[in-house]
Amino acid sequence: MATPVIRTARLKLVAADARLARAAVAGSGVLEEVLDAKVPGSWPPPDLADALEFIAAQMEAFLEGDLWLRLARHANGLADRLGDGLAQAGYAPVWPVEANEVFAALPVALCDRLQAAGAMFYRWDGDAKGHVIVRLVTSFQTTAEDVERFLTAIRAG
Repeated sequence: MATPVIRTARLKLVAADARLARAAVAGSGVLEEVLDAKVPGSWPPPDLADALEFIAAQMEAFLEGDLWLRLARHANGLADRLGDGLAQAGYAPVWPVEANEVFAALPVALCDRLQAAGAMFYRWDGDAKGHVIVRLVTSFQTTAEDVERFLTAIRAG
């Protein structure tokens, strides 16, 4: 299977996949073959070889059985649930929920209460009405209970 490549006038961008990581560990000759480019004979540097092996092993595990896709679907599904719950509470996302991030305008006082209760999120610029846009992120570690607990705190005001 070929490594995906995007070519521009100045660059050749190669997707970092398990095959590329393994080639980087194998040495310059194998890496040249995968990249179709000249690689210094000193590749990989001694202090990077162990890290490359570790990265390659992680990538292989991540790709095996579409684990990456299952994790992404989980995070994205919870972001959808979070966005829907915010909208039902009167705080509809300010932009469409398209991945695992939700952006909503919340009152500053509510943000203060949520963060005092342990919620972690990033605040963006506020407005004259006392609202601030917050960036909420779900991940493979986020649970449905986490989302519901956050929405319960939102509804409690």
